[in-house]
Amino acid sequence: MPVKIRCRGCEKILNAPDAARGKVIQCPKCGTKLKVPAGQQAGSKKPAAAQSTAGSKPGKASVKKQRRQPVKAAAPPPSETDFFANLDFQQAEDTESRVCPYCATDLDEESDVCPGCGMNVATAQMDPKEKIRRSRKGPDTRKFYKEAWTDSWAFVKKRKDLALRTGWYLTVFIVLSFASVFMVTYCTSGPPKTFWAACSFMAMMGLPGWSFFLSMKIVEFSMGKQEKMDRIHFDFFQCVTLGMRTIFWPAVMLIPFIPIIVAIKPAVVLLPLIPAMSLFTEVDPPAWAEYRTVFILLGILSAVPLLVLPLAIVHMTAKYTYKAWILWELSKVFIKNIGPALYWVSMATLTFLLPFGAVLGGIQLFGGGVNPFFNEHYLSLTEKMVAPLLGTNAGWQFTAVAAVVRFSLAFVLAAPLFMLAGFPIVFLMRAIGVLGYYRKHDLELVPMVASNTPCGFWVRMLAFLVDVLFFPLAIFVAVKDKRAMSVGLLLSALVGVTLLFGYLRTSVAPFAIALWAVYMWWMYFCVQESTTQRTTIGKDGFGLIVATEDNKQMTLGMATKRFFASLLTLLTMFLGFVMCAVHPQKKALHDIVSKTKVVWEGDK
Repeated sequence: MPVKIRCRGCEKILNAPDAARGKVIQCPKCGTKLKVPAGQQAGSKKPAAAQSTAGSKPGKASVKKQRRQPVKAAAPPPSETDFFANLDFQQAEDTESRVCPYCATDLDEESDVCPGCGMNVATAQMDPKEKIRRSRKGPDTRKFYKEAWTDSWAFVKKRKDLALRTGWYLTVFIVLSFASVFMVTYCTSGPPKTFWAACSFMAMMGLPGWSFFLSMKIVEFSMGKQEKMDRIHFDFFQCVTLGMRTIFWPAVMLIPFIPIIVAIKPAVVLLPLIPAMSLFTEVDPPAWAEYRTVFILLGILSAVPLLVLPLAIVHMTAKYTYKAWILWELSKVFIKNIGPALYWVSMATLTFLLPFGAVLGGIQLFGGGVNPFFNEHYLSLTEKMVAPLLGTNAGWQFTAVAAVVRFSLAFVLAAPLFMLAGFPIVFLMRAIGVLGYYRKHDLELVPMVASNTPCGFWVRMLAFLVDVLFFPLAIFVAVKDKRAMSVGLLLSALVGVTLLFGYLRTSVAPFAIALWAVYMWWMYFCVQESTTQRTTIGKDGFGLIVATEDNKQMTLGMATKRFFASLLTLLTMFLGFVMCAVHPQKKALHDIVSKTKVVWEGDK
């Protein structure tokens, strides 16, 4: 019997020949390929129930009823169903192109794997790679390469305000940093230099800080953690804090290479201290030629954070972010996602690095740069603008007006460049969010950790490095113990007077600084770890707490005992700390001595 099917192309009802069951034919009117249902062909055995019914003799009542009812002739089918009435199936079957026999999807001439259903037509089995890909939950990862461009560009067009705000904030931060650095060189005494150096540092940290803050918000929204993207508010001090985190991140990533760098040039460990020391003492500038090999190596290593940057940002949006800081952990994630990561780096190079670098290089080469505070061309232009009004001998009035002119010139030069740069920056942030959405199951994110689980060596080391940066601020963060805070304020005032008034070279200064450092160290760790929070700033950032062996809160006395035990760990050249990498319960030497442990606070 013919099989009635409806053509998807022309919506006509067709009578397919019985011989076409289970095969692909072509509509004679519109050419659409149609899969004919297999079913049972004519002449095949009927189901058991049907055979028993057909073989049984009809009852007398049913025979009489059939005799009384006249037999009506079947109505002829509509004319549009006669396309296949006299059709030779050998001519109706499509033999010009390859189609999948299982879902009628077109097949490539060089591939036996159906893109529609994943079946391999040569082996009549599901392709192994397709089976793995289809067994994974989530969106199709292959769509990332297209969506990274189309979706990101659509996002930028829809959220132009974020691009313009980004350009404006970057302009403000760069101009403030220009002005502050100029004031550092202009001032001659210690206290003003210190003030303007701090302003310069905060302005410079705001540049990467806002970018990092905005990228986190966009990635969280893109990965589906937020149904609607709320208005993003600007917080200067939050941007400064995140800027420190952004600059600190690549340094932490490259920690495994520090022994190699120090082995090449041991004096390199003193280079970070030179800017701070130059504020208070006369320090001879280093002979940069002696460090040429170190700088070349650092330049090569700087490519590592760039390659893993999109993966690290996605990890920093997770609840537990430690994998974003550990080179070994992030390297394993990079290997699994090397294609998308390199694809994003190529996008960043084409849309931002090359255009922005070319424009900035051209301005520097032909226009004199975008910093009018240190460029002779702009300085002479400033004098020509101000001198006719006040004269060159106007004293501080001339200096004040010239500063306003330079400040205005800096905005005029920097604003167009950075306002335009805001668009590719937001574009790349959205591309990272698209990467996180499509590659979520390959990024090895850590959404949950059991509470009181011992943490390993690398996480504790990262938390310790963060605490090393913050321990000088102990009098501001460890405020639970009023007596300890009072002593800390007194010692801080003593050291501040020593530094600001030039007593750094006296015999009192080393003793005062050493006493202050030890006390701040004790106050930072002991006071914070003995509170109900049981953690420090660094440990809290990674979700760690310090507890006794029976998971109780430490007292201040126990925390002090742990502090002196940590000094014992320092005397072993940190070998006592490395013990937690091999200890069964991941304990360091001072953990064993003080009968404490560092564990994940975890999810209860």
